[in-house]
Amino acid sequence: MKTLEATKYFDRDIIKSCKEINGGDEISDLFPSDLARYYRVGVEAKHRRALVEGYRNTSRWVNGDNNCDYPPGFKENDLDHVKELLGWLNVLSEESPNLIEEIAEGDSEELNELRLMLAVHDIGETIAGDVTADSSPEFKANYKKFEAKAGRRLIMLIHNFSVRSRLLACLERFENKNKSDKLVQFGHLLDKLTAAIKVAEVIAPYNFYSNSSFKQKLAEIVNKSIGFPLEYSDNLAKLISKQSRESIREIIEHELFEKYQQIPDSRVQETIQLAKEISPTFKL
Repeated sequence: MKTLEATKYFDRDIIKSCKEINGGDEISDLFPSDLARYYRVGVEAKHRRALVEGYRNTSRWVNGDNNCDYPPGFKENDLDHVKELLGWLNVLSEESPNLIEEIAEGDSEELNELRLMLAVHDIGETIAGDVTADSSPEFKANYKKFEAKAGRRLIMLIHNFSVRSRLLACLERFENKNKSDKLVQFGHLLDKLTAAIKVAEVIAPYNFYSNSSFKQKLAEIVNKSIGFPLEYSDNLAKLISKQSRESIREIIEHELFEKYQQIPDSRVQETIQLAKEISPTFKL
C-alpha cells in the first residue's frame, strides 16, 4: 500500500483526473463502465439530468439553527459532494484494494451497490436542502423525515421497475445504518469524513480567528466534528481485519487529525488525543 502522502486520497483534484465516459452525466462518469451502462439505460435521460441539476443547485452548509460563520466565497453543492465521494472510492479501490475487497467481501456487485448508495444518498436534499452538522438533534430529526420522504418520491418517478427498486433498496439500506453492514458503515464513514474535513481545513480555522464564541467552545466543536466519522469507523473496527483498520486509521489521522492540529490551540490536541485513547479505530 502506498503512503497517504503519495496518494492524497482526499485531494479534490483527483476527481478531475478520473477518465470520463462518453455520454456521461457527471455522476455515472465516475462509475465503472458496466455500472455506467446499467444506470444510463435504466434511468431516463431526463431523470439523470434532473438529478445532476438538482444536486448542482443544492448548496451545502446553509441550513440549520445554529450556524457558525463561513469564509467569503466558501461554496459547495451536492454534486461536488457526490462526485467527491465516488472519486475517493475509485482512488481507494486502486490504492487500497485489500481494504475495499474486505469491505465489499470480494463482490464487485456489492461495490457497485455502494456506488449507487453514494450516488442517491442525498437525493432528498434536492427538495429538502442540506442541514448543517451543528444543528440541534430536534431540527435534524424533523428535517431527515422530510428528506427521506422526498428522496423516495423522486426515485419512484423512474419508469424502469427493476432499476427503481434497486435504487430504493440502496437508499433504504444506506439510511438504515445497520451496524453489522460493513459496506454501509464504510459509506457513512466516507460521507461524514467529507464534512469533518471541511470543518477542519476551512471552517474551524476561519472561525478560530474571527468568531470569539466559536473559539470559546472549540473543544466541543472539534469533538463533535471528529465524532461523526469515528462513530462509523469504530463500528467498522469490530468487523474488519487489523490491516484494514490500519488503512482507515491512516486516512483519519492524515486527512482529519493533522488538519486540526494546525490550529494553535492546546484544546484541539487534547481532544484528539482523548479520542484516540477511547476509539476502537485506534486500538490496534
